[in-house]
Amino acid sequence: MNTLLELYNMKLQYDRGKANGLAGLVAIILFVLFLYYFDHIYPLLDILGIINIFHSLGLVYEGSVAMTLFRIVGGWIALSIIVGLLGIVLIPLFLLFSVTIEFWGKLFLTTLMVPVYALYIIPWTIEAFQFIANPKKFKEHKRSQKRIKELRYIQGVGKEVPKDEAVERLNRLPMNGDHFFMVGVMYDRNFVILLPCPNRKGELLKVQNLTIKANSIGKIIKLEIPFPNRVQNVWKRDIEFVYDVNDSDTFMQMFRNYSINDCYREFVASQHEFYFRLKRNYTKTITKSEDESERNIARYGLEDLLVGNEEIIEMMRNQKTN
Repeated sequence: MNTLLELYNMKLQYDRGKANGLAGLVAIILFVLFLYYFDHIYPLLDILGIINIFHSLGLVYEGSVAMTLFRIVGGWIALSIIVGLLGIVLIPLFLLFSVTIEFWGKLFLTTLMVPVYALYIIPWTIEAFQFIANPKKFKEHKRSQKRIKELRYIQGVGKEVPKDEAVERLNRLPMNGDHFFMVGVMYDRNFVILLPCPNRKGELLKVQNLTIKANSIGKIIKLEIPFPNRVQNVWKRDIEFVYDVNDSDTFMQMFRNYSINDCYREFVASQHEFYFRLKRNYTKTITKSEDESERNIARYGLEDLLVGNEEIIEMMRNQKTN
C-alpha cells in the first residue's frame, strides 16, 4: 500500500511540474509573439494611455524596443517586491484584526490603513521605476534635491556669481575687518564661506564652514559658523554655486563678527606673512640666480602674486614695523 501511495505521489508531482512547465512555455511564446507583433500592438497601447504612463516613468528607451522591455520587466520586478513587502505588513495586521475586532471594525481599520501605506509605497514604486530607467539621472536628481530648502534661502537673499568672477573678486590679501565674503555651495550640498586669498588662478580656495538648517516648512532655524573656526582649502571644481550675499543684513552681521575673531585674525596674519615672504624669495631668485629656468619660474610666480590691495597692506605692515 505504501508503495502505491508513493507512486501516486510521484505521479502528482510529475503532473504539477508538467503544468508549470507548460505555463512557462506559453509565457515565453507569448513574449516572443509580443516582440514580433510589437509594431501592431503599439497603437493599441498608445490609445489606452499605457505608453504615456511608461514615458512619464522614464521606461521608454527611444529607438530600442528591447531596452524598453528590459526596463519594464525590471520595473515590474521592483513593483512585485514592493507589493510583496506591503503584503507582508498588511496580512499579519489583517489577521490580527480578524481575531480581536468584529467584522465592520476590521473592515474599517483595514480600509483606513491601505491608503496610509499607499502614501509610503507609491513614491517608492515611482522612484524604483525612475532608478531602473536611468540610474545616473535618478542619482543626479536626488543630489540636486538635497538640502533644497537651505539652497532656496540663499538664492532668495543672494545673487549667483559665476565661479571665475568670484575668484577674481576674492583675489586679494585678506584684512582685519574685511567682511565682504561670499557663500559657496559644494556639490555635496555643504555650505562654506569663501574668503579673500591671493590666488589669481583660483583652483584652490580658502573657505570657512557654514551651518545652515531649515525646518520642514523651509524656515531657517540655524545660521552660524561652527565652532571651533577653522579655515580650509577646497578645489574650485568641488563648488557648484557661488552667491554674493552682501545685501543680506543677516549674513553681513555674521561676516562682520567673524572678521574680528581670533581665527580670522590668525588667517590674515599667516596669509600676509606667506605672501610677502614668497614675493621676497621670487625677487631674490630673479636677481641672483644664474639658472635661467629658475628665473623664469620666479617671474611666473610673481605674476600670480599680483593683487589689488598689496600696496595698502605693505604700507600698514611698514607702519607697524616702524
